[in-house]
Amino acid sequence: MSDISLNIKRTWDTIAKPLDSLGKFEKIVMQLGSIQKTENPSVDKSALLVLCADNGIVEEGVSQSSQSVTRTCAENIAQKITVSGVMASHTKTSVITADIGIACAEEIPGVINKKVRQGTRNFLKEPAMTSAELEEAFKNGASLVEQCRNDGYQIICIGEMGIGNTTTSSAVLAVLSGAPVKNVTGRGGGKGSRGDRRIYLGRRSALCSPSLSRRRGFHDPVPRLRGDRLPDRHERARTEAAVRSRNAARRGKRVPDRHADPRRRVRRHERYGDV
Repeated sequence: MSDISLNIKRTWDTIAKPLDSLGKFEKIVMQLGSIQKTENPSVDKSALLVLCADNGIVEEGVSQSSQSVTRTCAENIAQKITVSGVMASHTKTSVITADIGIACAEEIPGVINKKVRQGTRNFLKEPAMTSAELEEAFKNGASLVEQCRNDGYQIICIGEMGIGNTTTSSAVLAVLSGAPVKNVTGRGGGKGSRGDRRIYLGRRSALCSPSLSRRRGFHDPVPRLRGDRLPDRHERARTEAAVRSRNAARRGKRVPDRHADPRRRVRRHERYGDV
């Protein structure tokens, strides 16, 4: 525990209340203070950063919606007419929407253009991204965080949008965490046979076998993203790469966020099914 955290705790303990009675809230404030390097942490200026991209796996019929919906949703998010926008308005949170790889050629009003390519490839047939595209996605994610930092945002909440994204996420999560595929894959937005087929695709994509966990770099996501010593189908989608790069940049810039770790996501899948 840092000196800043200890000092914040001492401050909490001097307030006329039972010790530790605010529970996790006290620890969150201590953590924020350590990240911001101050005994008086502040989240007065917050941002919701939404990364949008399309997934090539959609051509396998894993979603009831077409890729065109991603573009429409990105524009609506930028205009703050979605649920996230309404909630952000109530908390005075800025909404920043970025096109990391939406399958359209034109620029979208209100959306920052950080497009790497127009949608990933179908990872069931070929790598979703090349190494160069992966590196570009890393840089784009980091530059977005850098801009938020320069604009004075003290805390960032991360979101993503893209038709077929949970199929990609389920496959990647199973590979990175070693969790049983059935625990991290659900029906998603599909109905009937499409939803059932999505579970099947998740199993095929993850290739959840004992030998997989023994491969080099299992605990390092970067080789997984590049596909080092792995079948090409394990190449991760562009939005996931941007989120990873944002995490690395956030740690370097000391900007906190609320992005859940993989283990927490696994537990949520086990309890509630697909998210």
